[in-house]
Amino acid sequence: MTNDLPLIKICPNCDAMIPIESLECSHCPYVYPQVILTEAEEDMSHQEVVTALNDAFFRLERYMDGKLPAYEGFPFARYMLILFIKTRETANYNYVNCKLIGKYWWVIQQVIVDVQKGDYETYAADHNDDFNDAYGDLTIIAEDYVDEFMSFATEDEIAEETKKHSITDIFAHIKTSEDAKSRKKSGDLAGQPLKKFFKKIKDCSITQLEILNYVESLTEMKLSKLKLLATDFNVYFYPRKEEEEAKYSLEDIDAAIKDLQQRQKQIPYKEIPDFDKATKDEHGTIIHPVPTLKVLNIERLFFPFKFYCCYQFINLLESLIEKHEKTEMTQESVAPNPLRQNLSKLGFEQFKFGKLSLDEAYSVLMENDTPFQIAFLNEAGFIKNAEKAQANTKARLHKIIATALDCPERTVKGNLNVLNPVSKENRKRYTAHLHLPDVQKLLGK
Repeated sequence: MTNDLPLIKICPNCDAMIPIESLECSHCPYVYPQVILTEAEEDMSHQEVVTALNDAFFRLERYMDGKLPAYEGFPFARYMLILFIKTRETANYNYVNCKLIGKYWWVIQQVIVDVQKGDYETYAADHNDDFNDAYGDLTIIAEDYVDEFMSFATEDEIAEETKKHSITDIFAHIKTSEDAKSRKKSGDLAGQPLKKFFKKIKDCSITQLEILNYVESLTEMKLSKLKLLATDFNVYFYPRKEEEEAKYSLEDIDAAIKDLQQRQKQIPYKEIPDFDKATKDEHGTIIHPVPTLKVLNIERLFFPFKFYCCYQFINLLESLIEKHEKTEMTQESVAPNPLRQNLSKLGFEQFKFGKLSLDEAYSVLMENDTPFQIAFLNEAGFIKNAEKAQANTKARLHKIIATALDCPERTVKGNLNVLNPVSKENRKRYTAHLHLPDVQKLLGK
């Protein structure tokens, strides 16, 4: 991606295509909200904004992990707006910085999910106004800034959605970029053979058999190495494709579209995820499939076959990775499930679960999160039995159940407390009570 890349966005009012940097639609009265920076914000460099955000996320994560005794607030929403503006400046609008914005999106999503699930160790956070304000800021970003994030999206980012992210990913991303620059300056030839291999693929000057032999030799067909090779190729390939797209100006695009219209040919579009219209579950997690947004496909418009061999190689790696993942999943399914083993030791098979068979009861527990599991086990009478048979104190009970479910003891205590209607436990953090209707229905109560 380069600064000259003619990005197009769709007007939310009339669906017309307009340049990404436009603040108003030329086809209808719609005007995009404009952000006015203060003098101090204007003077900030792109790196200063990135450093401030990295430090802020790092402090937030350390506080949530219980490694920081206190937390002071930070205006995340404002700084993300500043970052969007700074990144669009000529000197900063490049592939690395656009990828960086995508990394922030996933960090924000992960923090939101962790807070909603109560997946953090600092219990005082629930009463920390600065922490709650930061969470509110991140929620606003996730809900209101989707279009901004999507305007910087690169095609190789979509597969990142299921990965759990941390602010340390950004540090690693920056370090990788700096290391790459350093190697280029020092003339390090360590990565040259792989780069030459990638260039042969791009130029279609290597056969499919040669490609497969090279992949087998390089990766030993190990899943982790195949994924690394796919990542390396994406880093090599997508900037070159985007550089090719950047050769065409808005005037070139308009002329090409008019030519297609005159010849009554179809204008090529591609679909990208429209996270703004995505459906979310009770925890705020996006439910698939995600609705899509149509944008102009510059590649198909001007050079549809230039990178044909690159896409062949990407498909080859994807098929190899999928094959190895299925193999690993099959091997894991054969191995005994730890949850089933743990509950079996505590006498789980002795209980009745309404119309559910024992295997169905295990499946229900394995498919759901900890608050649901605790609600289910409590309604089935399992927890009460464990307390009588194996625990002489509440603390001992919490420890037994926490070991069985592989979760913190505080999580067990909190979720058991909220099942008591008069308990003053934090019902936003511990949510077992919300699952009672579903659990009772499953158990036939």
